[in-house]
Amino acid sequence: MITLAYCAPQNSFTVPAQYFGSPSLSKAFLLPTKSHGCFPTMEAAMKRNDNSSRRSSGNDGMCRTGSYSSDSSTVTVQFMKKQGKSLQELMFDGEWDVATAYIRLNGRLAMKKIIAPRFMNRVFDSEVLPIHYALSLPGVTIEFLEALIFAYPRGLEKKELSYSRTCFHIALRSLVPDEIITFLILRHPYGVSVQDTLGRLPLHYALSNMRSIEVIKQLLAADPKTLRAGDKEGWTPLHVALGNHTSYATIKMLISMSPDIVLQRSHDKKRTSLSCINRNREDKEQVAVMIKEAIQVYEDIPLFQNMQKSESKRKLIGRVMRESYFV
Repeated sequence: MITLAYCAPQNSFTVPAQYFGSPSLSKAFLLPTKSHGCFPTMEAAMKRNDNSSRRSSGNDGMCRTGSYSSDSSTVTVQFMKKQGKSLQELMFDGEWDVATAYIRLNGRLAMKKIIAPRFMNRVFDSEVLPIHYALSLPGVTIEFLEALIFAYPRGLEKKELSYSRTCFHIALRSLVPDEIITFLILRHPYGVSVQDTLGRLPLHYALSNMRSIEVIKQLLAADPKTLRAGDKEGWTPLHVALGNHTSYATIKMLISMSPDIVLQRSHDKKRTSLSCINRNREDKEQVAVMIKEAIQVYEDIPLFQNMQKSESKRKLIGRVMRESYFV
């Protein structure tokens, strides 16, 4: 059995253990305007708690203290509004245990958007969900994310408003640990295939932020087609990897999965795999050799040679047409 208590012992009541963290308890506890049998509503519990808090501590009644106990262990959490401290402030201050308890007892907050000033170092503020804001902070915990997802599962699919980025884009651009990325992929694998307003996939950001090769493999395992996807400028994940300091092993792994990606160009045809190589890379010569060897495999194929000749003829005809004058 699990016992929940609100400040004063006389306000405690008992809930069967199987209901804790379940939709049944959510309905009984997270909806303050409805009553379900013997369970008091959140509004009634808080009202009684306010009165007892004022009598016992003389404060303004804004401090909420909750505790629950089980047969195996007892856990006590400080459940707030601590002098008006919001969920956003709790996340920013890294009080993840308190924030987790707060969401478990007030799940509606998981779907309430907040204004994030200069979100992800952008010029403008952005309107985001708590899960977006949490994933922009390096200390976010899996327990807190679990609480948010349980309260609002569709939050994993929602986009923030500035660049239409999902949880995956945000997490891969921030400094969250690799296990957070793994957790998101397990909970919502389809999220790896979603593009933002710039046409970029989570894989683009994983490579531009030099994520570990294990994370790259997990993203590609969820959707291998993303390896060939270009953004609005036609930049593929390989172009992004070559333009940054992505490890040699990661670049080699990308090419081995789909060798023909070395032939892809940007939409303006000006950027090729070779021209995208970062000149500041210490291993730029080795990377260039690897790219040339992959290209050479296709240049030796007669069909590919014919395609190159046809492309050269089209370019020549186009140049003649542009330079010609017709009366």
